[in-house]
Amino acid sequence: MPGMDGIETLRELKRIGQADRVIMMTAYGELELVNQAQQLGAYTYITKPFDIINLCQMVSQQIAGTEVSRQLRIG
Repeated sequence: MPGMDGIETLRELKRIGQADRVIMMTAYGELELVNQAQQLGAYTYITKPFDIINLCQMVSQQIAGTEVSRQLRIG
């Protein structure tokens, strides 16, 4: 989001109820940022450079988890 860093964006997503399946990505591997993101509900935190196959697997897992959650809500 323009004018916001990743943590601020995650806070806003959480505030509006859209932070269910967030994968944070950064060039910085600072433990404080990782902890902050996890406390705000991020699914995982990946640092650059990253393995594209690993990222695709994470995204696939989140899509599958979203579909299962949707089916459970529908009933």
